[in-house]
Amino acid sequence: MTRKNKTDGGLGKKSNAADDTSYRVGYGRFHGIENNICSAKWHVCFTLESGLGPRPNSGRQGDCGSIAAIAIVFSAGLTQLIVRLIEEVLMAASSKPRVVGFNHVAVEVGDIDEALAFYGRLFRFELRGKSDSMAFIDLGDQFIALQKGRRQPADDGRHFGLVVDDKEAARKALEAAGVTLIDGPFLDFRDPWGNRVEIVGYDNIQFTKAPNVLRGMGLTHLSKNEKAKRELAEKGMAFD
Repeated sequence: MTRKNKTDGGLGKKSNAADDTSYRVGYGRFHGIENNICSAKWHVCFTLESGLGPRPNSGRQGDCGSIAAIAIVFSAGLTQLIVRLIEEVLMAASSKPRVVGFNHVAVEVGDIDEALAFYGRLFRFELRGKSDSMAFIDLGDQFIALQKGRRQPADDGRHFGLVVDDKEAARKALEAAGVTLIDGPFLDFRDPWGNRVEIVGYDNIQFTKAPNVLRGMGLTHLSKNEKAKRELAEKGMAFD
């Protein structure tokens, strides 16, 4: 790897200060920290050097088994930038949890019994449990929590997508119940308490229930259309 010395500072600029302090940041591939831009694994090593004279850029690999290293030398005049970079790297290196999905959605309503009666006119579902202030609509490995006490104005853009096995059947049920649909390209409506709901067909989206969950729900006949299959395959999630 080409060596950089003090005369070019690694950035094409000469540094004459006798007390110059430079930061060397080495990047190398490593199993541990994910770089979302290049979809590779990166390890970042920092060394601090002071004084005059050449500073060889050895491209030394880290102890972690990195397979490639690029040394970039920054002058002390960029200390704030370096500190910010270090903070970002340390944040990326922390053991942050990976977001997996939704366990449940909580929906505030005015009255639990009235809410169950309203949604019961539109959909078939079973309850996990119910009290005077809450009810839990079972969705297999997920659930909707209806919670008493909504006081805020009706939702505008905020909404959640409710997946059904038959979108057109849901449209007919909404029309039969006299529910006003929201204008637009989607099948959206608001319940009597202002909660905005978008109806989504299972066959047309990437969201996929595990086979054992579908079996337990009696929905093993459900499948994905070609659009959904293609989108999943592009993400490395093709069906076997």
